[in-house]
Amino acid sequence: GGKTRLAAHVAVTLLDHFVDGAFFVDLTPATAEGVEMAIADALGVGLEADAAESDLSRVIGDKLMLLVLDNFEQAVAAADRVRDLVQRCINLRVLVTSQVVLRVRGEREFVLAPLELPADASVEAVLRSDAAQLFARRAQAVRPEFEIGPHNATAITEICRLLDGLPLALELAAARTRMFSVDELVERLDDSLRL
Repeated sequence: GGKTRLAAHVAVTLLDHFVDGAFFVDLTPATAEGVEMAIADALGVGLEADAAESDLSRVIGDKLMLLVLDNFEQAVAAADRVRDLVQRCINLRVLVTSQVVLRVRGEREFVLAPLELPADASVEAVLRSDAAQLFARRAQAVRPEFEIGPHNATAITEICRLLDGLPLALELAAARTRMFSVDELVERLDDSLRL
């Protein structure tokens, strides 16, 4: 989604400031207990599971390093462990993408605006829209043959409008294309939102 692309762009932009590197950690498949191991995998180091947190702080030490922890909402219960790691490793910086605030000391929140809606219902406008592109990518994950075209551009535009371009809402709606056509989704969303 948009937050992942933005975090990756920030990491690339800041690479020169972090002499020991910037590392991207996808936490989509991780549980709270697996966060340290996911970080270790991204750093290319092996850790013992029962001592992962303390071993990780030794590996990082005083290195000037950036960790991008993507999709942290999957493992939000590990927020305090990440805070502790940052406190132990004085030159470590962490950029977290999450749909929920972590509520740890020192956290600075940057709220992303909704994604850009299609300017109109033409196929060209829908293809240029960030909101429609996100919807289409997530729909393709459950229906690989899904694509934007004249047959669905109007419905996709309406879905993006009804959901105000909010990434999480678009992702959840796109997952429903496994069961419903986009026209059926528009009807269901319209009914739900009116209710």
